[in-house]
Amino acid sequence: MTMVGINIIKEKISDASGSIWECLDEVEEKLHIIREKLLEKYEEYVKVLKELEELRKLPHAFGWLERRKVRNKVGQVYEYWYYCYYDNGSRVVQYIGSKVPEKLIKMLERGKEIRRKERELKRIEKEINEMVKSIQTCINYIYRGLNYLKF
Repeated sequence: MTMVGINIIKEKISDASGSIWECLDEVEEKLHIIREKLLEKYEEYVKVLKELEELRKLPHAFGWLERRKVRNKVGQVYEYWYYCYYDNGSRVVQYIGSKVPEKLIKMLERGKEIRRKERELKRIEKEINEMVKSIQTCINYIYRGLNYLKF
């Protein structure tokens, strides 16, 4: 845009009513605030994504442990641990024994942490999408204001 075009825009804006000018100032201020929040959310998203990638590199498991009571032929009751998880929609149950290996407990804890990080990423993505919608709304207000000034 040439300097002449910019000067014409400035003249039209200065001739416009003060309320439109104030409205455009408010929209510009809101855009700056949204931009700062958006940058913060992006940094948070990248941080969580890196943490998630690091967790996925470690051995992990999804599922849960169940303790079941089993009665033998004589009537004695024993408790045994089972590892349960879903595979392609089907529930799978694996016998562990009377004691749960520490390694499996750590793998399950990492699996839970991975799920938490995935939910956190979805939450951040949702917030970012809401901010983008706010930006689009602000741009629409600017566009309407400029159309009101008949640019």
